[in-house]
Amino acid sequence: VFIAGGDQFRYVRFWQGTPIEDELHALVARGGALGGTSAGLAIMGEYAFGARHDTVTSADALANPLREEVAIERDFLSLPRLERVITDSHFVERDRLGRTLAFLARIQHHGWEPRPRAIAVDRETAVLIEPSGRATVVGKNTAYFIRATTAAEALRPGRPLTMRDIEVYRTD
Repeated sequence: VFIAGGDQFRYVRFWQGTPIEDELHALVARGGALGGTSAGLAIMGEYAFGARHDTVTSADALANPLREEVAIERDFLSLPRLERVITDSHFVERDRLGRTLAFLARIQHHGWEPRPRAIAVDRETAVLIEPSGRATVVGKNTAYFIRATTAAEALRPGRPLTMRDIEVYRTD
């Protein structure tokens, strides 16, 4: 099953808690493949930027990581090997590193995960994750694997985000 781009909040709003979500989990449990692009990729991780309040740029997310546009969805898809992960797409093309860091800080802030991870990919690129956990990057551009190793130093309403000790791995 391949989930197209568009508005990821439509997937969350219309599929969460429905037989569609159940069937996606059953498909993966049977060994089937599940993938997506853009909004379809955004819903793959345990945590998802659901775009509930529209999109958010890196500049806005870094300036105020607690703004409502940085809302994170959870308890939607629970896919093996994507636990503790949030995904993002169009990463370099749309300058999304800052917003991805804000997502990681929000996940920590909510107490959901002390060391959240992100997988971020560029256009025309995919990260294929096998049941064993082995990941292969294919396509024309890059993929990034990011982990927040410590909590944000500054995460307050209306204040810029301050984070340190971020691990970033880039593949070509």
